[in-house]
Amino acid sequence: MDHIECISPMVARWMLLISISLVTMGIMYSNDTLPAIAPFIFDVFETVYSKEEFEYYYNLLCSLVSVPNTIFPLLSGVLIDSVSLYYLSSIFIGFLITGQFILSLGFSMKSLSIMLLGRCIFGLGSESSLITFNSLLIRYFPEWEVALALSICLAIGRIGSVLSDMVSPIIATILPVYWTLVFGLGILIIGGISVLISLNKYYKECLNMHKIRNNSEIIANGNNLKRLILDNGNLVSPNDEIINKRSNLKYRITLITRKVGELGRLYWYLAILGLLSYSVIMPFNYIAGPLIVETRYKDISTVTARQYAGIIMSLLYAVSVLVLPILGWIVDRVCERCKLLTISVGLLAIAHTLMLKLHPAISITILGFGYTLFATVYWPCISISVPSNLLGTALGVATCIQNIGFIVTPIEVAFLHSTFRSYFVVEAFFLFISIMALIMCYLVTALDKELCGRLDFAANTNVNISNDLEHLIIQSSYKKNKIKLGELISYKSGNNLNINRTSINSPLSTTDDSDSDQNVKSSVFINAKTTLQITDYPVNILIKGNSD
Repeated sequence: MDHIECISPMVARWMLLISISLVTMGIMYSNDTLPAIAPFIFDVFETVYSKEEFEYYYNLLCSLVSVPNTIFPLLSGVLIDSVSLYYLSSIFIGFLITGQFILSLGFSMKSLSIMLLGRCIFGLGSESSLITFNSLLIRYFPEWEVALALSICLAIGRIGSVLSDMVSPIIATILPVYWTLVFGLGILIIGGISVLISLNKYYKECLNMHKIRNNSEIIANGNNLKRLILDNGNLVSPNDEIINKRSNLKYRITLITRKVGELGRLYWYLAILGLLSYSVIMPFNYIAGPLIVETRYKDISTVTARQYAGIIMSLLYAVSVLVLPILGWIVDRVCERCKLLTISVGLLAIAHTLMLKLHPAISITILGFGYTLFATVYWPCISISVPSNLLGTALGVATCIQNIGFIVTPIEVAFLHSTFRSYFVVEAFFLFISIMALIMCYLVTALDKELCGRLDFAANTNVNISNDLEHLIIQSSYKKNKIKLGELISYKSGNNLNINRTSINSPLSTTDDSDSDQNVKSSVFINAKTTLQITDYPVNILIKGNSD
């Protein structure tokens, strides 16, 4: 059998990574610019709005971007599992550029209402585009390079956060303040164009190759026709072929809604862990400036204190830029993800414990290491914990849950600070959340042990999978040379096998997910005769169809 390869060249996927990283840098710069230039914004609008009105609109500007992200990423995740990633990327990049343009225009017109509209449109594309980009990287990069690719993307993206803290105040001092927003718009435009060019050249060609392959991979035996489709080295059942053919979005949403409940406890534990952990990182950054000024530099001039606070705040993301690629490389090879998650959350707890006791630069550096390690380990864990056909939905749900924390936590922090007039209570609140996250790490570790180390599988899983497959087929020689397809595919989730098995896909069902009320079942048997490519390892098998 001739096999049609659909593997993106190494240069192509790394060019795509650089393009995606540039857009990510624009997103993070645009998100973090408002807190960095807040005093300059007030100076511009003090003749238009009173201080109370401005504070209301400013807080609304900061939080409004998260409001659509409590729901929209879930829809985006469903679309990722149903629609071409090229077209989704185009739509979300369009939201980003349009939103940032309207925000800049509103600032130049001194209209906070127009700025609010721009932030809302920007929010529609911010998290959704990141989910789409993560799905692209997970799809294009082999499993033993996923954490490295994601960490490089986040590291380059966090350069935008560093620029927003250190460079945007300088731009606002030299040029009109709205040029700080135009700078972010320029990054988004350049990065967006490069992403679309890369996807148009490589991803569309890959889609066409999928169509050719799906039409050619038909194996006949007598009057029975059984399809065995190869999708990037993964076996796909007749059920998945039916799903792929049905592009009807309503059917797809209904199907995914039914399967969301099957994501499993491990995924939901990880989703809660992400909610708790990110709630002590991002919301803290909103109040880090005032906290540093009031607790460390209250005796010096306000201008100097703000400059010092901006430099210290930039350490959180500067650490990410420096160590993320290194940590990504280490995580891909160490693979002790449960332990690394616990260590990262422990660093977050230590940072908030010492925030008011040591110099804030030390505590924020520790917080940066904890955040960097957590982000490097967490997202690959999400992709491992769910079937690959639900990856987009899983990322969308996790993002929605995290954005709920981004909305609720700042409100709670503002309430505590206004009530007790002390940042000690605020830091105690962050420490409490960190302890809850540590408890979730324990639960994740315990559950992962029950699942035979799903999160801690070996880095090069293709070797393990191939060895398992070969061993299973050899064993079948003592069973009249026949084994069920379901038994063969079960190696993907660790069923029937020992440890260190990839868990990207759940066991393949031989039940037809059709619209009819009655399920149609079939069995496919394998005999070691004909060559069929499985991942990177050739195994001799022959497809023989039997109907029950």
